[in-house]
Amino acid sequence: AGKKVYRLAPLAALAVFYLGVRVGELPGLQECDIHGNDLLIRRSVRREDHKVVDPKSYAAVRLIPLSEQSRQIIQAALKYKQESGATGPWIFSEYERPLPSRIVEKYYQKYGVQKEVRRGDKIIHKGKSTHNARKTCISSMIDSNMNINTVRIIVGHTDERTTLKHYVFDRST
Repeated sequence: AGKKVYRLAPLAALAVFYLGVRVGELPGLQECDIHGNDLLIRRSVRREDHKVVDPKSYAAVRLIPLSEQSRQIIQAALKYKQESGATGPWIFSEYERPLPSRIVEKYYQKYGVQKEVRRGDKIIHKGKSTHNARKTCISSMIDSNMNINTVRIIVGHTDERTTLKHYVFDRST
């Protein structure tokens, strides 16, 4: 058996921007999680051993409203799976096992925006992480004047202070 090729990984990396999910939640998405215009988040894939697990808290089980862009990304993934004959239940994997979250991170870093990090006198160019995309998505929700409690529920936080303190940033610069 050769090295696996994850052809849906670039779509998965893009989906993080529009869904605002945690990197472990994305590989755990299945077609049966789509409920009309919402996406049910109810499982995660552990980075260490790739096991599918229940969410860490009750707040992590939630419905995310699907934007037009996120629907298009999911439909493109499902269309590719149908055309290629993939049979696994996972939206972003053509295999029987979910896409490893490290692969999503790899593609996101490869194609994502670079940021500058200072280390002493040196400037290092480093790819952003999917967690940065989650923060951007959450900040966009706040920028659009969405109620903070609604945002908190969508992103799976138990306390709105967590959302405001750690996930909302000025995106105007």
